[in-house]
Formats: sequence, C-alpha cells, structure tokens
Amino acid sequence: MTRRRAPMATVTLVLSVLVVALVPALQRWLVLDRAAVGAGQLWRVATGSLVHFSTSHLLLDLVAVGVPGAMLELSGRRIGATIALASVAVGIAVLALDPTLELYGGLSGVAYALVVLAALEKTRSKRTERAVALAVLALTIVKLWWDMRSGSFLLVEAGHGEFVPAPVSHLAGSIAGVVTALVWHRPPAPTARRAILSRTASTG
Repeated sequence: MTRRRAPMATVTLVLSVLVVALVPALQRWLVLDRAAVGAGQLWRVATGSLVHFSTSHLLLDLVAVGVPGAMLELSGRRIGATIALASVAVGIAVLALDPTLELYGGLSGVAYALVVLAALEKTRSKRTERAVALAVLALTIVKLWWDMRSGSFLLVEAGHGEFVPAPVSHLAGSIAGVVTALVWHRPPAPTARRAILSRTASTG
C-alpha cells in the first residue's frame, strides 16, 4: 500500500500567509506594489499572493487553497512548483493586464490553479469522480467568464472598499493549473518510451 505524504506544501503556504497577516511590516514588503516593482523590487511579483487586505479575504482564500491543495498532496502529487508558477503568473498578469491597479494581494489566483489542477486530475478517475470533476471545471469556466466580463467576482462581495476585484488573477491562475496538468501528463520522450517498452517486453 502506498504511504500518503503529508500535505507539506499546502501547510507551509497556509502558515506563511498567516504569519504575513500577523506582521504588518511583512505585508508592506511583500504586497504587489506596481511602483515598487518598477523601482526594482521584483520579488513582489510573486509574493503579492501572500498578502490579504481583510480577515474575510484571508479566510476565504485559505479555504479555497487548503482544500484542493491537501487533496492533491494526499494523492501523492507535489504542488510546490504549481504554487510558485501560479504566484508569478498572477503577478505578471496583474501588472500587464490591469494597469490601473496599484496594489495587489490575495491567494485566489493560486486557488484557481489548484482547483483546476485537482479537477483535471480527477477526470482520469472513476466515472462518478470524473463527472464531479467535469462539473467543477464547467463551473470554473462559467465563473471565469463572468468575472472577466463583469469585472467583479461572481458569488463574492468585495465589501466596503476592502479590495477591488482583479479577475485577471483568476485567469492567470487557471492557466497555470492547466499548464501543470499538461506537464504532468505529457507523453515520454522517444528515448524514454523505447526504454519503457523494452523493460515491459523483458519483464512481461
């Protein structure tokens, strides 16, 4: 029986976000600040995802990241690279596609990456799980379409000036999830394929 790994990347991410939330100085140094990035503080492109602007914003994002992240890791997948890719992709997308936004923070883009990745993984499972995964993907596409079309978040209220929705972050995160799924399931190179076939033939 395969031993399940603890969801260390998910736990590390959650703890990092909580530490940042408790230390205002870290928030100031990590938030995606357009002017600061322009001045050479490039780390903010990736670290903006660790910063949140309200308790409700924080809690919602932690649940949205924690559930799919833990599911993927408990099934044996490593998601550290996906989290990093999504964080950078979100930062670049916000800077390039939402020029009016001076500050950005939030894990929702990373959450989209993990939700999309987990759903794509389950499309390879049994019929019931595959049906649920396809439904999740369909709902995600509908929500992305609404977010991008309306400029607001479907089913999420921004609140009293707490934050301004940045739908491009969700799009960038979703693309990062798709890219990770494609990398995980890409066909082996011709040399590797021949080696696999050789081993199969010799041990069959």
